[in-house]
Amino acid sequence: MFRCDNGTEYVNHEVQALFTQKGIQYELTMPGTPQLNGVSERMNGILLEKGRCMLLESNIPKPFWIEAVYTAAY
Repeated sequence: MFRCDNGTEYVNHEVQALFTQKGIQYELTMPGTPQLNGVSERMNGILLEKGRCMLLESNIPKPFWIEAVYTAAY
C-alpha cells in the first residue's frame, strides 16, 4: 500500500502505471491532512528529534542538521 497526500511528485500516469504493474495499492488522502498518515508523520518527527539531539550533544554547527537526520535514518 502506498499512501500519498496528492503531492504532485506521485500523482501522474507513469507512477500509477508502475504501481499497477507491481501490484501496489495506491491511495490518495485529502491534501493538507498529514494526520491521515500517522505512521510516516510520526517517523518524520522522530528522525528530526534524533537529528537535533545529535547536533546538541556533539556541538556541531546547525548547517549540518541534514547530515544528522541522515545518520539517524541510517
